[in-house]
Amino acid sequence: MSNSLAAAVLTTADLGEAIRAVHTLLAIADTERIEVDFDAVIGSPDVLARVCDVLPGLEWGASADPERGSSKAG
Repeated sequence: MSNSLAAAVLTTADLGEAIRAVHTLLAIADTERIEVDFDAVIGSPDVLARVCDVLPGLEWGASADPERGSSKAG
């Protein structure tokens, strides 16, 4: 028996490696019937901008100021 719902865990400080992993997982994920979630800790606006370039529909929020620092607040 198998379970198609699985949680992959990757811990890296290498942004390029993380983005490659996301591309790989999205390439094999069945995104038509399920939601795909990624959690990341991003420490700078520059890195966030690079991640948003790769994932343009990304919903994100800042833990320090979730009302002003979020994709919904711009």
